[in-house]
Amino acid sequence: MWTILIDGVDKTEAIVSKTIVIKKDGAVEDCTLTVLDWDLSAAAYRPQKGHRLRLSWSGRLEFGGEIDYVRDERLDGNDGGATITKIRARGWEFQARQGNFDITFPATPLYELAYGLFVTYLQPKGWTWIGPTTGGPEVAARAYEKTTVAAIYEDIRKDHGYPWRVNGDQQCAVNAPGEIPTPVPLTVDNDTILLGMTTESDLVRRINVGFLQTVAPKAGPGPLAHNENHVADGTKSVFLVNVEPGPKRGAINAAAGVGAGATAMALEGLYPSATLLAGDTFTVDGQTTTYTVTADATADGNGAYPSVAFTPGLEADVTDNTAVVFAPKTYVRLKVNGVDTPLNGSPWDWDPDQYAITKSGGLPTAGTVVRYEALVMHPCWVRSWAPDALQASGAWDYGTFVSDILTSEQSDLATAKQWIDREITRRGDLTRIKLRTFEGGFYPWQLGPVSHPARLVSGDWYVVSTQLRDLGRQDEVPLTDVELVQGTGDVRFYYEYHRERSGSGGGGSSSGGGATAPPTGVGGGGGLPIGHTIHLGGSNTQVLQATTTYQDIAEAIPQNWGGPGFEGTWQILVPAYILDPDGATGTLRVQLLDQSGPTMLTEVDTTTVAAAVDASHFDYPVATLVAPTTLRPILPQVRVLSGTRDVVVGHITLKKVA
Repeated sequence: MWTILIDGVDKTEAIVSKTIVIKKDGAVEDCTLTVLDWDLSAAAYRPQKGHRLRLSWSGRLEFGGEIDYVRDERLDGNDGGATITKIRARGWEFQARQGNFDITFPATPLYELAYGLFVTYLQPKGWTWIGPTTGGPEVAARAYEKTTVAAIYEDIRKDHGYPWRVNGDQQCAVNAPGEIPTPVPLTVDNDTILLGMTTESDLVRRINVGFLQTVAPKAGPGPLAHNENHVADGTKSVFLVNVEPGPKRGAINAAAGVGAGATAMALEGLYPSATLLAGDTFTVDGQTTTYTVTADATADGNGAYPSVAFTPGLEADVTDNTAVVFAPKTYVRLKVNGVDTPLNGSPWDWDPDQYAITKSGGLPTAGTVVRYEALVMHPCWVRSWAPDALQASGAWDYGTFVSDILTSEQSDLATAKQWIDREITRRGDLTRIKLRTFEGGFYPWQLGPVSHPARLVSGDWYVVSTQLRDLGRQDEVPLTDVELVQGTGDVRFYYEYHRERSGSGGGGSSSGGGATAPPTGVGGGGGLPIGHTIHLGGSNTQVLQATTTYQDIAEAIPQNWGGPGFEGTWQILVPAYILDPDGATGTLRVQLLDQSGPTMLTEVDTTTVAAAVDASHFDYPVATLVAPTTLRPILPQVRVLSGTRDVVVGHITLKKVA
């Protein structure tokens, strides 16, 4: 039975049958329905914009929100007519999109960040929090300008796969992927699936290389001292860089000009205090010659050089302020294992076509740290790629190269690369199904089994949208259309991209996998930064039967860790507990295993017992350890000290702390 409150008053009897439609798509909800009053006068009941609307079916909340549209109509009939009001209401998610804030935060555990945003911006609107408040994977430091809380929550979903939503009673949570089960399995065997299931599989416009041009922030275009650390694996001789250096324009600084044949002149308008190296090249506007610097020269604090020597001599006279353009390589520097190394071909060099550091005469040994340093200005090109875009040498593989120029207003180089990586990931393979059911209680981000052998459908699927419709009589169960997706990895959380494509395009890919070296990326400064996080797998919902013998945890992610770039002190965070409704006690132990030994690197224990699979029961024991001096294959494992226990081990993370 329906119960419908408008502005806190029960108006169930005033609702026209078969007009209720409730749509839920990700975090967004809306409802439309029609109200009737057998009164044509001004006194007729008419809901107003801003009124609160709440619908429940047999005690189960289906929608809550605020009316944002009304349409008043007259219905004429034999009995004199009636007043019809058609209304549309929006769910409370809209309140998270109100306001434009400048929000900056350091590297922060996901739940702590989400809860902190809630307390500051949403709790004052009457919202309550029903999710975890501590723990979760590390969210990288970021600065937002004129953004909304909803936009940050959406970034968390897309970066980490942790969706958010708010229900009709303004209760909000951010949940781990797969943490919320569907109310019932959907199968043809138990008649929870009605006829009419459709299956759609998209081959989207796949890319494995993305380019993005940055925009200048309010602080100005630069220059920016940028660096990247690339760690050799013993098979690569080419190290593509993520941020392309650009040409730099300056000008001749000579009031009387400079005559033809000159081999030295003063320059200005270049990078302050930067050094030109012998071998750097430049051109002069209006001339065809490429000139080569013959002696190192350092600019003053204003970017001026009193004298720059070059060869050959000027081909023609030039006047004061004539532009000169230095090649992109000019302000590129290389350090190999911390030692300044020339890019002159003996044996290291710069490839101006691929924007890459190369080595000839033999491969660099595994573990060699190749550090790229450059001065760059906004706007500049940032790029990233999936592994299948490269040859074994590290150079571009133009046989598999599929690129696109992406558009996003990014002024931070690290964030720009992350944005490109996200775009490459979301253009992967994804299958979508749509079905109908009389079962209720479905909403986005639930995970549950779907079985329809005749449609070749099985396994676990994510609910991404629902549409509930009133079929007429008060006692007739509403019909729900459910849309679900199944894909690999984070692709599932980019479902809206696949909808936009309408089934066109070609190819499919995803990027990722276990790291074999510190991630190629921007920033750094001698290894991975403090706060960098490595995910080792785990599941907040899968129950594992642990014995006294170590075994792999659920959804474990083998990783490689240690050696150059990983140096420092790390913490391992292990959310875990013993699941035993009978209250049996015990000790659950998780170890981090070096598989090359095998050798135990560290262990953590918990004795926490919970009666149900519930993220609120997690204990978060922490151990501190120093990264190995060489690259090691690591894997988390679990056991109990006695007997046999059902256990839950959540998402384990390694975090660099010093």
